[in-house]
Amino acid sequence: MIGRGPAKANTKDTKIHRTRLLIFLLVSCVSSCPLWFRFVGSAFLPTPAAIRINQVGYRPREPKVAIVQSRSNRRGQRFAVIGAQGEGRPYYSGALGGDRGAFGAFPHHYPLDFSGLTRPGVYRLRLAGYPPQAGELLSPPFRIGAHLYRDLPGMILAFLRVQRCGDTEPLGHGPCHLKDAIAGSGPDTGRRVDLVGGWHDAGDYLKFTTTTSYVTLLLLECAGRYPHAVPLDARGRSPLLEEARVGVEWLLKLHPSLEGFYYQVGSEADHDAWRRPEGDDEVPEAAPGPEEPWPQRPALFGAGANVAGRSAAALALAARLYRSTDPILAHRCAETAVAFYQCGLKHPGALTSQPADFYPERGWKPDMALAAAHLFRLTGRAGYRRDAMRFESAAGPGEGAVGLYSLHGLLEVELFPLAPRRQRRP
Repeated sequence: MIGRGPAKANTKDTKIHRTRLLIFLLVSCVSSCPLWFRFVGSAFLPTPAAIRINQVGYRPREPKVAIVQSRSNRRGQRFAVIGAQGEGRPYYSGALGGDRGAFGAFPHHYPLDFSGLTRPGVYRLRLAGYPPQAGELLSPPFRIGAHLYRDLPGMILAFLRVQRCGDTEPLGHGPCHLKDAIAGSGPDTGRRVDLVGGWHDAGDYLKFTTTTSYVTLLLLECAGRYPHAVPLDARGRSPLLEEARVGVEWLLKLHPSLEGFYYQVGSEADHDAWRRPEGDDEVPEAAPGPEEPWPQRPALFGAGANVAGRSAAALALAARLYRSTDPILAHRCAETAVAFYQCGLKHPGALTSQPADFYPERGWKPDMALAAAHLFRLTGRAGYRRDAMRFESAAGPGEGAVGLYSLHGLLEVELFPLAPRRQRRP
């Protein structure tokens, strides 16, 4: 629900908080896919214990906590902070905190607090063997320093460049999937539709509108709220807007209408083999059987207010941000945003991926509320404002941080200035 805005902060605190929010939004871009969680989760770990650290590092005067995941009880066990090469005496020592219980494959999780260490450097965390014959448990190396987050936005944008598809100047591979795609469902089934471009998803080569719209939206939010957070490139352009454009131009190709839009390119068969993406265009295309989907990179057609709303929100925001530098693109974004929004109004409910367990989304009202809010800011039409408040009220309070399945945080920030004063509840 709509609440009171944040209190004023001093300039230094505001700069730090803005940097953290930028990092959070960018990290949300790359963490939207299930494969991310599968690889960083604990289910793949055969070890009896592991130490989880902040891989970016820790600022000197801020809290520093790691987590020990264990299959056995380690209550009261002591730890030490040592140099990255194990040299010299420990720089800090202490005891594990209380057991926080089970999560994933590990029944025990203990906080390891070393906030008292403020000296910049590169370190490891060490636990003595438990039982003693098991040997020592070491963390990966980590840094303590004042400027650790400075390079992170560039690293995240580089990751997205690696995921680029089509002839979009990808990083680490050549142009690929230049024949995308054959319509596997919808009014043009069996015909080729131009869905070249966008980003690959989750370490494979599928493309989903559900994640592309989300990542595009967050990149644009970063660019709109913090235009100077990432330095301009050599051509004087915003790297955030340049990367977001990859998603914007792909969303514009999805043919939204009252009947639906293309929401996925590729199928589960994409997982059959590890390969470079450039070679996929050389695979012969085989015609399907009477009851089979198109086997080579099918484009799936469907409708749902969640994906339609999120796409409309991203494109409405894009129309505002590109208006001064590319008015033709901005006009196309505005028109397509309205088309996606109209589709969402006609198809209340959630559209999932195929197979559904890739992205088992259920909610849709926050997406439509956010779309209406951005369309109101783009057009000034009061009907969009009323829709935004109506969908927000129907959605109810959100839970947890901003994520692919929860846009409540972004929604509240966008709606607060639009809400009547009497609705701005503390």
